[in-house]
Amino acid sequence: MILNAVEAQNVALSLIRAARDSLYFWGYTLDRGDIVDGLIDAKQQNGCMVMGMVDKRRRFEGTPRSDWAGCETERERNAWFAVARGINLTAERKYRKAVEEQQKGVGACHAKAILSGTWLLSGSTNWTTSSRCNIERSTLVHLPPHEARMQNRAAEEDWAASEEFTQELRRREEDRQEAERGEFPRSRSEPAPSRAGFGD
Repeated sequence: MILNAVEAQNVALSLIRAARDSLYFWGYTLDRGDIVDGLIDAKQQNGCMVMGMVDKRRRFEGTPRSDWAGCETERERNAWFAVARGINLTAERKYRKAVEEQQKGVGACHAKAILSGTWLLSGSTNWTTSSRCNIERSTLVHLPPHEARMQNRAAEEDWAASEEFTQELRRREEDRQEAERGEFPRSRSEPAPSRAGFGD
C-alpha cells in the first residue's frame, strides 16, 4: 500500500498502538508528541520492546530544538531511545567526495521507518507536522516470515550500533559543540542549562 504523508503518519500510529512483541522506530526528525507518547504506551501498556532511533547530528544540532523533547527521561518510563548515525565515511575510500561535503565525516541516520512483527512502514515521510504538507510517499508492506526475520536482523544491527540517549550523552554533545565554538565547557558537576521541552 502506497501512502501520502498524512496517511503514513496515521498508519504509523496504528502500528505503534497495535505493537505487542517488538517495535523498531527510525526517525530523522520528529516533533509529533502523539507518536512519542504512542511509543511510550506501547512499552508501558502493551509490554512491547520498543527501540527508537533518531539521527545523532539532527538530534543535537538540528532544528527545531524540540525534536525528541524529553527522550532523556524515557528510559525511566521504559521506552528505549538511542541516537544513530550513518557509516563512517572517512573509512570508505569510495566516499571521499562525500567526506569533503560532510563536516563530520559521518553519514546520517536518514531512515523513516517502523518495523513491527511482519509489518514494515518505510518511505520519505518525516515524523513531523510540517511533513504533512509535503508530497511524500511511504509504503506499508506485510512481509513474508523469512523477509521479516531478515529485516529484524538488520534492525538489530542498527540498534546495536546506536548510542543510548541519556542526559550524560546530551551534556557531552553540548560540551563538544561549545568547544567547537570556542566556549569554555562547563564543569561536570554543574547542571545542564535548562532546555525548553526537556522533561516537560
